[in-house]
Amino acid sequence: LGFAVLIGPINFLVFAPAGNRHRLFWTTPLISLVASLLMGGLIVMSEGFGGKGERFVLMLNRPDARRTVIWQEQVSRTGVLVSNAFPLTQPSVLSPIELRKDDSGRPVGGRGNSYTLDARDAMNKESASGDWFRSRSTQAQLLVAITESRERLEFRKDPDGTLSAQSSFAGVLENVWYFDGEGSLWKVPSINPGENARLQSATTDEFQSWWTKRLANAGPLAAARAENFLNSGKVNKYFAMLKDGSLSTLPSIRWAGDTGLLMGIPAQ
Repeated sequence: LGFAVLIGPINFLVFAPAGNRHRLFWTTPLISLVASLLMGGLIVMSEGFGGKGERFVLMLNRPDARRTVIWQEQVSRTGVLVSNAFPLTQPSVLSPIELRKDDSGRPVGGRGNSYTLDARDAMNKESASGDWFRSRSTQAQLLVAITESRERLEFRKDPDGTLSAQSSFAGVLENVWYFDGEGSLWKVPSINPGENARLQSATTDEFQSWWTKRLANAGPLAAARAENFLNSGKVNKYFAMLKDGSLSTLPSIRWAGDTGLLMGIPAQ
């Protein structure tokens, strides 16, 4: 309303009155430029640069195949983006997740978007660009990657009948739960890389409480895969928390909730 009043009546009556209408040729673009700068400044002050987001990482470790499968669901709210292109640190399948409003069930957006996955950056690495991330938008994506990995978790029974575990993962494993070959449940608070840690007997109620909390922030795709792996049989499999296992995307977004869920089959 203020812009309309300024560029209309005030522009005609004050800046370019009768007899000086030729001033409109420079007052009108000048008013538009100043208004655009003010609007851009207000957007930057309210939204900021980059953005904020959360992501949930689910990892399945298969030492028999020397592979680790990663599912990552993420959602972010962007501010002003200087660039929306980002490199893919490792080959991944990247898919947009359609967000829906809670009340109506209608999609938030997504029509007319253009996605690019096979572009090359200055270092000749695969990169993504297009509408994966747009300024001042709430968006979600699913990343899936299968990586070669020699990381594993080995369990063995000690002479006194207790179980011990040794990890070759690069990071610290926290809240490790293990269902042995007989279906008995064991736990250990944490396992450092290369450490030989002893496990303690645990109850199903303890595990279920932890499991519910861990999946509280998971998206439906990751949660379904985790539940399927758990319900396929609680024998000879383990679960744990693992930090720093996320796949990187747009670097200008400040990501939170990077702690993921690790599940796998023990090394034989």
